Amino acid sequence: MPLKETQKLNPITASPAQVLTVNVDKRVACPNDVVTISGSLTENGTPVPNEEIALDLGGLLIGSTYTDASGNYSFSWTVPYSMFGQTLPCYDWDVTARSLRASATTKLAIAYRTQITLNSPPEVTVNQPFTVDGTLTYEYSPGTWLPLSGRNVKILLDSTLQATATTDANGKYSATITITSLGTYTLTALFEGEGLPTGTTAAWTRAPIKAAGLREIMAI
Repeated sequence: MPLKETQKLNPITASPAQVLTVNVDKRVACPNDVVTISGSLTENGTPVPNEEIALDLGGLLIGSTYTDASGNYSFSWTVPYSMFGQTLPCYDWDVTARSLRASATTKLAIAYRTQITLNSPPEVTVNQPFTVDGTLTYEYSPGTWLPLSGRNVKILLDSTLQATATTDANGKYSATITITSLGTYTLTALFEGEGLPTGTTAAWTRAPIKAAGLREIMAI
């Protein structure tokens, strides 16, 4: 049986592995905040200078920069109120850095600044219902605050949840609660926000309140 001619294989040279890192100097940022995005690029452990690094937020390009002689890069980005004509959603975004052959991703939560007010009586009668109310707003553009509707506001007495109220079209909320024991307490109106990391709160305000007996209030 005749032998087949051995086929020659062309050698393949693998490209050196690149390792790219990315960091942000804030975990949570608001519009008009400046966020510094930085990192480094190496190739088989050696710094890679003068390579372009593209940066995107959720797949939307926000800028680019170049590595320095030590393979490091840094980029300052001012968070906009809108991108490409659309209001920027409150969200825990992916920030991705890309070089020619590597990419890396970190997290950046973006949220609009919010304000909340709380109106409550300074003194109430034990076991008698009373009403607290207030308004929730957010900064739509520099210096312009608008009502934030359809959001839940929690009412706490010291650290105990008493009620949850939903804001109306004007950002107003209202809740009726009762204090069952004599004493001085702290009322808190709390808006936890949207798209924020665990443990981060968007807005809150506090007010002292005293719960007294009926006789004590009549004597004042």
